[in-house]
Amino acid sequence: MKLFLTGGTGFLGSELVERLAPHFEKIYLLCRKPSKRMELRFENLSNIELVKGDISGPDIVEEAGVLKKIKEEVDVIFHGAAYYDIEGPYSSCFMYNVVGTQNILYLANQCENLKHIHYISTIAVAGNFSGLFSEDSLKEGQKFSNHYAKTKYDAEAMVRAYEFKGTKHIYRLGILVGDSKTGKMPKVDGPYYFFKFLSKAKGKFKHLNKLKYLPLPFDEKAVMPFIPVDEAANILEEAMANPRDGELNCYHVIGDSPPNVATFVEDSLKAFGIDLAVVPLPHSPLYKMILPKVGLPSELLLYMYGKCQYETSHLINDFSKVPRKSYQNYSSAFYHYAKGMFK
Repeated sequence: MKLFLTGGTGFLGSELVERLAPHFEKIYLLCRKPSKRMELRFENLSNIELVKGDISGPDIVEEAGVLKKIKEEVDVIFHGAAYYDIEGPYSSCFMYNVVGTQNILYLANQCENLKHIHYISTIAVAGNFSGLFSEDSLKEGQKFSNHYAKTKYDAEAMVRAYEFKGTKHIYRLGILVGDSKTGKMPKVDGPYYFFKFLSKAKGKFKHLNKLKYLPLPFDEKAVMPFIPVDEAANILEEAMANPRDGELNCYHVIGDSPPNVATFVEDSLKAFGIDLAVVPLPHSPLYKMILPKVGLPSELLLYMYGKCQYETSHLINDFSKVPRKSYQNYSSAFYHYAKGMFK
Protein backbone atom coordinates (compact mmCIF):
# COMPACT_ATOMS: atom_id res chain seq x y z
CA MET A 1 0.00 0.00 0.00
CA LYS A 2 1.09 3.57 -0.70
CA LEU A 3 -0.06 6.45 1.48
CA PHE A 4 -0.47 10.20 1.05
CA LEU A 5 -0.50 11.82 4.50
CA THR A 6 -1.23 15.36 5.69
CA GLY A 7 -0.80 16.65 9.23
CA GLY A 8 2.22 14.46 9.87
CA THR A 9 4.23 17.24 11.49
CA GLY A 10 1.64 18.08 14.18
CA PHE A 11 1.30 16.83 17.76
CA LEU A 12 -0.52 13.61 16.87
CA GLY A 13 0.95 13.29 13.38
CA SER A 14 4.50 13.24 14.69
CA GLU A 15 3.52 10.28 16.91
CA LEU A 16 1.91 8.52 13.98
CA VAL A 17 4.30 8.70 11.02
CA GLU A 18 7.00 6.38 12.36
CA ARG A 19 4.36 3.88 13.52
CA LEU A 20 2.85 3.76 10.03
CA ALA A 21 6.14 3.39 8.16
CA PRO A 22 6.38 -0.44 8.58
CA HIS A 23 2.83 -0.87 7.25
CA PHE A 24 3.26 0.98 3.95
CA GLU A 25 5.48 0.49 0.96
CA LYS A 26 5.63 4.28 0.48
CA ILE A 27 4.49 7.32 2.46
CA TYR A 28 4.22 10.70 0.76
CA LEU A 29 4.33 13.11 3.70
CA LEU A 30 3.00 16.58 2.89
CA CYS A 31 4.98 19.45 4.44
CA ARG A 32 4.55 23.18 3.97
CA LYS A 33 8.28 23.74 4.37
CA PRO A 34 10.42 20.58 4.32
CA SER A 35 13.60 21.21 6.29
CA LYS A 36 16.95 19.54 6.90
CA ARG A 37 15.79 18.82 10.43
CA MET A 38 12.79 16.90 9.11
CA GLU A 39 14.95 15.02 6.63
CA LEU A 40 17.28 13.96 9.44
CA ARG A 41 14.35 12.84 11.55
CA PHE A 42 13.19 10.38 8.88
CA GLU A 43 16.58 9.48 7.38
CA ASN A 44 16.35 5.90 8.65
CA LEU A 45 12.95 5.42 7.03
CA SER A 46 13.68 5.03 3.34
CA ASN A 47 10.00 4.70 2.40
CA ILE A 48 9.08 8.23 3.54
CA GLU A 49 9.24 11.03 0.98
CA LEU A 50 8.77 14.63 2.10
CA VAL A 51 6.47 16.44 -0.31
CA LYS A 52 6.29 20.22 -0.44
CA GLY A 53 2.79 21.64 -0.63
CA ASP A 54 -0.19 23.17 1.14
CA ILE A 55 -3.77 21.92 1.48
CA SER A 56 -5.09 25.45 0.90
CA GLY A 57 -3.88 25.34 -2.73
CA PRO A 58 -6.05 23.59 -5.34
CA ASP A 59 -3.23 21.26 -6.48
CA ILE A 60 -1.96 20.75 -2.88
CA VAL A 61 1.39 19.35 -4.08
CA GLU A 62 3.82 21.89 -5.50
CA GLU A 63 5.84 19.70 -7.90
CA ALA A 64 3.84 18.45 -10.89
CA GLY A 65 5.93 15.29 -11.24
CA VAL A 66 5.38 14.26 -7.63
CA LEU A 67 1.67 15.05 -7.88
CA LYS A 68 1.44 12.78 -10.93
CA LYS A 69 3.09 9.92 -9.03
CA ILE A 70 0.69 10.37 -6.11
CA LYS A 71 -2.33 10.22 -8.40
CA GLU A 72 -1.04 7.07 -10.05
CA GLU A 73 0.29 5.20 -7.02
CA VAL A 74 -1.56 6.12 -3.84
CA ASP A 75 -4.26 3.78 -2.57
CA VAL A 76 -4.71 5.38 0.89
CA ILE A 77 -5.14 9.01 1.91
CA PHE A 78 -4.85 10.17 5.52
CA HIS A 79 -5.99 13.76 6.02
CA GLY A 80 -5.01 15.09 9.43
CA ALA A 81 -3.95 18.65 8.61
CA ALA A 82 -6.21 21.40 9.96
CA TYR A 83 -6.19 24.90 11.40
CA TYR A 84 -6.51 24.14 15.09
CA ASP A 85 -7.20 27.25 17.11
CA ILE A 86 -10.41 27.49 19.12
CA GLU A 87 -10.05 31.26 19.08
CA GLY A 88 -8.91 31.49 15.45
CA PRO A 89 -10.52 33.79 12.85
CA TYR A 90 -13.16 32.39 10.53
CA SER A 91 -11.10 33.11 7.41
CA SER A 92 -8.22 30.86 8.53
CA CYS A 93 -10.48 28.12 9.91
CA PHE A 94 -12.52 28.08 6.71
CA MET A 95 -9.50 28.11 4.38
CA TYR A 96 -7.69 25.18 6.01
CA ASN A 97 -10.52 23.14 7.48
CA VAL A 98 -13.17 23.46 4.77
CA VAL A 99 -11.32 24.46 1.59
CA GLY A 100 -8.35 22.26 2.56
CA THR A 101 -10.61 19.23 2.96
CA GLN A 102 -12.38 20.07 -0.28
CA ASN A 103 -8.99 20.10 -2.03
CA ILE A 104 -8.09 16.73 -0.52
CA LEU A 105 -11.35 15.24 -1.80
CA TYR A 106 -10.64 16.71 -5.23
CA LEU A 107 -7.23 15.01 -5.16
CA ALA A 108 -8.89 11.77 -4.03
CA ASN A 109 -11.11 11.97 -7.08
CA GLN A 110 -8.02 11.88 -9.30
CA CYS A 111 -6.23 9.00 -7.56
CA GLU A 112 -6.59 6.02 -9.85
CA ASN A 113 -6.29 3.25 -7.25
CA LEU A 114 -7.64 4.84 -4.07
CA LYS A 115 -9.28 2.40 -1.65
CA HIS A 116 -9.38 4.23 1.70
CA ILE A 117 -9.76 7.80 2.97
CA HIS A 118 -8.93 8.38 6.64
CA TYR A 119 -10.07 11.76 7.97
CA ILE A 120 -9.33 13.34 11.35
CA SER A 121 -12.36 15.10 12.77
CA THR A 122 -13.05 16.18 16.36
CA ILE A 123 -15.65 15.66 19.06
CA ALA A 124 -16.12 19.43 18.84
CA VAL A 125 -18.50 18.73 15.91
CA ALA A 126 -21.08 17.92 18.62
CA GLY A 127 -21.16 21.63 19.47
CA ASN A 128 -23.61 22.36 22.29
CA PHE A 129 -25.51 19.09 21.82
CA SER A 130 -27.05 17.77 25.03
CA GLY A 131 -27.35 14.02 25.57
CA LEU A 132 -25.74 10.95 24.01
CA PHE A 133 -24.03 11.88 20.73
CA SER A 134 -23.82 8.89 18.41
CA GLU A 135 -20.83 7.97 16.27
CA ASP A 136 -23.31 7.50 13.43
CA SER A 137 -24.84 10.96 13.67
CA LEU A 138 -23.67 14.46 12.79
CA LYS A 139 -26.51 16.88 12.10
CA GLU A 140 -28.44 17.16 15.36
CA GLY A 141 -29.31 20.86 15.37
CA GLN A 142 -26.25 21.72 17.48
CA LYS A 143 -24.80 25.24 17.58
CA PHE A 144 -21.17 26.28 17.80
CA SER A 145 -19.35 28.84 19.90
CA ASN A 146 -16.17 28.98 17.81
CA HIS A 147 -15.13 28.90 14.15
CA TYR A 148 -12.85 25.89 14.56
CA ALA A 149 -15.69 23.58 15.63
CA LYS A 150 -18.09 24.91 12.99
CA THR A 151 -15.63 24.53 10.11
CA LYS A 152 -14.63 21.03 11.24
CA TYR A 153 -18.33 20.16 11.30
CA ASP A 154 -18.71 21.48 7.75
CA ALA A 155 -15.62 19.56 6.64
CA GLU A 156 -16.84 16.29 8.15
CA ALA A 157 -20.20 16.79 6.42
CA MET A 158 -18.31 17.06 3.10
CA VAL A 159 -16.38 13.85 3.75
CA ARG A 160 -19.58 12.03 4.60
CA ALA A 161 -21.31 13.28 1.44
CA TYR A 162 -18.35 12.50 -0.83
CA GLU A 163 -19.22 9.71 -3.27
CA PHE A 164 -16.49 7.12 -3.11
CA LYS A 165 -16.27 3.47 -4.13
CA GLY A 166 -13.84 2.69 -1.32
CA THR A 167 -14.20 3.15 2.44
CA LYS A 168 -14.23 6.43 4.35
CA HIS A 169 -12.96 6.40 7.94
CA ILE A 170 -13.66 9.33 10.28
CA TYR A 171 -11.97 9.73 13.66
CA ARG A 172 -13.45 12.30 16.04
CA LEU A 173 -10.57 12.97 18.39
CA GLY A 174 -11.20 13.81 22.02
CA ILE A 175 -9.04 16.25 23.99
CA LEU A 176 -5.45 15.15 23.37
CA VAL A 177 -3.23 15.12 26.45
CA GLY A 178 0.36 14.04 26.97
CA ASP A 179 1.83 10.56 26.63
CA SER A 180 0.14 8.02 28.93
CA LYS A 181 3.47 6.78 30.34
CA THR A 182 5.60 9.92 30.54
CA GLY A 183 2.96 12.68 30.45
CA LYS A 184 5.11 14.49 27.86
CA MET A 185 3.24 17.36 26.20
CA PRO A 186 5.04 19.77 23.82
CA LYS A 187 2.63 22.70 24.06
CA VAL A 188 0.13 24.54 26.25
CA ASP A 189 -3.31 23.59 25.00
CA GLY A 190 -6.74 22.56 26.30
CA PRO A 191 -6.53 21.60 30.01
CA TYR A 192 -2.94 22.84 30.17
CA TYR A 193 -4.27 26.41 30.11
CA PHE A 194 -5.94 25.59 33.42
CA PHE A 195 -2.63 24.29 34.81
CA LYS A 196 -0.94 27.51 33.73
CA PHE A 197 -3.65 29.48 35.50
CA LEU A 198 -3.21 27.46 38.72
CA SER A 199 0.56 27.89 38.62
CA LYS A 200 0.23 31.66 38.27
CA ALA A 201 -2.49 31.86 40.92
CA LYS A 202 -0.40 29.96 43.44
CA GLY A 203 2.61 32.18 42.83
CA LYS A 204 0.65 35.43 42.87
CA PHE A 205 -1.55 34.78 45.87
CA LYS A 206 0.73 33.55 48.63
CA HIS A 207 -2.13 33.01 51.07
CA LEU A 208 -4.40 31.17 48.66
CA ASN A 209 -4.50 28.06 50.86
CA LYS A 210 -5.87 30.12 53.76
CA LEU A 211 -9.16 30.42 51.92
CA LYS A 212 -11.85 27.88 52.76
CA TYR A 213 -13.35 27.62 49.30
CA LEU A 214 -12.40 28.29 45.72
CA PRO A 215 -15.36 29.12 43.47
CA LEU A 216 -14.83 28.05 39.84
CA PRO A 217 -17.12 28.02 36.79
CA PHE A 218 -18.01 24.41 35.98
CA ASP A 219 -20.69 21.76 36.16
CA GLU A 220 -19.33 18.87 38.23
CA LYS A 221 -21.16 16.29 36.07
CA ALA A 222 -19.69 17.45 32.77
CA VAL A 223 -17.17 15.06 31.21
CA MET A 224 -13.61 15.82 30.08
CA PRO A 225 -13.14 13.50 27.07
CA PHE A 226 -9.35 13.12 27.34
CA ILE A 227 -7.18 10.69 25.41
CA PRO A 228 -3.39 10.42 25.72
CA VAL A 229 -1.69 11.11 22.39
CA ASP A 230 0.07 7.73 22.25
CA GLU A 231 -3.22 5.88 22.73
CA ALA A 232 -4.85 7.88 19.95
CA ALA A 233 -1.87 7.02 17.73
CA ASN A 234 -2.22 3.32 18.64
CA ILE A 235 -5.85 3.33 17.51
CA LEU A 236 -5.05 5.12 14.25
CA GLU A 237 -2.15 2.76 13.53
CA GLU A 238 -4.40 -0.27 13.92
CA ALA A 239 -7.17 1.39 11.89
CA MET A 240 -4.85 2.07 8.96
CA ALA A 241 -2.83 -1.14 9.10
CA ASN A 242 -6.00 -3.23 9.19
CA PRO A 243 -8.76 -1.04 7.73
CA ARG A 244 -12.35 -2.04 8.46
CA ASP A 245 -14.80 -2.76 5.66
CA GLY A 246 -17.92 -0.79 4.81
CA GLU A 247 -18.86 2.47 3.19
CA LEU A 248 -18.27 4.71 6.23
CA ASN A 249 -16.75 4.07 9.66
CA CYS A 250 -16.84 6.80 12.31
CA TYR A 251 -15.31 6.66 15.79
CA HIS A 252 -15.19 8.81 18.91
CA VAL A 253 -11.52 8.45 19.83
CA ILE A 254 -11.54 9.15 23.55
CA GLY A 255 -9.94 7.43 26.53
CA ASP A 256 -11.49 4.76 28.69
CA SER A 257 -13.49 6.11 31.67
CA PRO A 258 -12.74 9.83 31.15
CA PRO A 259 -13.00 11.98 34.29
CA ASN A 260 -15.85 14.34 35.03
CA VAL A 261 -14.94 17.99 35.45
CA ALA A 262 -15.19 17.86 39.25
CA THR A 263 -12.58 15.08 39.41
CA PHE A 264 -10.31 16.91 36.96
CA VAL A 265 -10.53 20.18 38.92
CA GLU A 266 -9.93 18.50 42.29
CA ASP A 267 -6.96 16.48 41.00
CA SER A 268 -5.49 19.58 39.34
CA LEU A 269 -5.63 21.59 42.56
CA LYS A 270 -4.04 18.75 44.50
CA ALA A 271 -1.26 18.40 41.92
CA PHE A 272 -0.40 22.10 42.23
CA GLY A 273 -0.50 22.04 46.02
CA ILE A 274 -3.71 24.04 46.42
CA ASP A 275 -5.65 22.60 49.33
CA LEU A 276 -9.11 24.09 48.90
CA ALA A 277 -12.66 22.84 48.62
CA VAL A 278 -14.04 23.73 45.21
CA VAL A 279 -17.47 25.30 44.77
CA PRO A 280 -18.97 24.92 41.27
CA LEU A 281 -20.56 28.13 40.01
CA PRO A 282 -23.71 28.11 37.87
CA HIS A 283 -23.27 29.06 34.24
CA SER A 284 -23.23 32.76 33.41
CA PRO A 285 -22.68 34.62 30.10
CA LEU A 286 -20.21 36.83 31.97
CA TYR A 287 -17.64 34.04 32.14
CA LYS A 288 -16.97 34.37 28.43
CA MET A 289 -15.55 37.83 29.17
CA ILE A 290 -13.98 37.00 32.54
CA LEU A 291 -11.97 33.88 31.62
CA PRO A 292 -9.64 35.58 29.08
CA LYS A 293 -8.81 38.16 31.76
CA VAL A 294 -7.24 35.42 33.88
CA GLY A 295 -5.53 33.70 30.98
CA LEU A 296 -8.10 31.00 30.22
CA PRO A 297 -9.68 30.60 26.75
CA SER A 298 -13.41 31.19 26.99
CA GLU A 299 -13.98 28.13 24.79
CA LEU A 300 -13.07 25.90 27.75
CA LEU A 301 -16.57 26.68 28.99
CA LEU A 302 -17.93 24.30 26.34
CA TYR A 303 -16.41 21.42 28.28
CA MET A 304 -16.71 22.90 31.78
CA TYR A 305 -20.49 23.05 31.33
CA GLY A 306 -20.88 20.41 28.63
CA LYS A 307 -23.95 18.19 28.67
CA CYS A 308 -22.78 15.92 25.86
CA GLN A 309 -21.82 12.29 26.30
CA TYR A 310 -19.93 10.60 23.48
CA GLU A 311 -20.96 7.13 22.40
CA THR A 312 -18.00 4.79 21.78
CA SER A 313 -19.64 1.50 20.74
CA HIS A 314 -17.96 1.43 17.30
CA LEU A 315 -14.57 2.26 18.84
CA ILE A 316 -14.92 -0.50 21.44
CA ASN A 317 -16.17 -3.08 18.95
CA ASP A 318 -13.60 -2.44 16.22
CA PHE A 319 -10.56 -1.77 18.43
CA SER A 320 -11.12 -4.12 21.36
CA LYS A 321 -7.52 -5.36 21.08
CA VAL A 322 -6.04 -1.85 21.32
CA PRO A 323 -5.59 -1.05 25.03
CA ARG A 324 -7.02 2.21 26.37
CA LYS A 325 -5.94 3.14 29.88
CA SER A 326 -8.48 4.62 32.22
CA TYR A 327 -7.91 8.15 33.52
CA GLN A 328 -6.77 6.77 36.88
CA ASN A 329 -3.99 4.80 35.18
CA TYR A 330 -2.38 7.74 33.38
CA SER A 331 -3.35 10.67 35.64
CA SER A 332 -0.15 10.46 37.74
CA ALA A 333 2.10 10.98 34.68
CA PHE A 334 -0.33 13.57 33.31
CA TYR A 335 -0.14 15.84 36.37
CA HIS A 336 3.53 15.20 37.15
CA TYR A 337 4.60 16.44 33.72
CA ALA A 338 2.13 19.32 33.82
CA LYS A 339 3.65 20.63 37.06
CA GLY A 340 7.09 20.60 35.48
CA MET A 341 5.87 22.65 32.51
CA PHE A 342 5.21 25.69 34.71
CA LYS A 343 8.12 25.69 37.18
